[in-house]
Amino acid sequence: MRTARIFLQVLASLAAGLIPGLLEWVLGFSPNDVFTDCVIGLAYSAAISAIAWSVLPRAIPIILKLPRFFRWVTLIVVITAIAALGGFIAVYAVTALHVIPASAFWHAYSVGVRISVVITLIFALSATVHGILTSRLNHITAQLKEQQLAEERLRQAATEARLSSL
Repeated sequence: MRTARIFLQVLASLAAGLIPGLLEWVLGFSPNDVFTDCVIGLAYSAAISAIAWSVLPRAIPIILKLPRFFRWVTLIVVITAIAALGGFIAVYAVTALHVIPASAFWHAYSVGVRISVVITLIFALSATVHGILTSRLNHITAQLKEQQLAEERLRQAATEARLSSL
């Protein structure tokens, strides 16, 4: 189960990284631009995902203890910071690999970070909402099972009482 979950996380991260390149391909950009932006997108995805997978599992339980308004504001700020830091690491990596020239570092970062923040917010907030709803469902399911067991015990006790009175 855990292996399948990790595989799906990696797959979703790769898909997120390819979104800008695929949009360019659909819009008819040159194959060289599409390839370059796919490489950059994958670098963004890898950097942001690595940070998010490290930070969010530890941060979410703390954030969820905050009042409702602060919970969502804090979550959005943390996710945005993860996207910005991951974007910096990604642009640094593709610059070091000469995918983009060093003179284009800040331009590539400023353009890329806007896109990555939006994509990261969509993916991270979706995953967070899914996690919260799954947790609530598991909690309610456990309560329902407990209630059913209690009702079964009462029926069993009532049946035993009727039988003993005979």
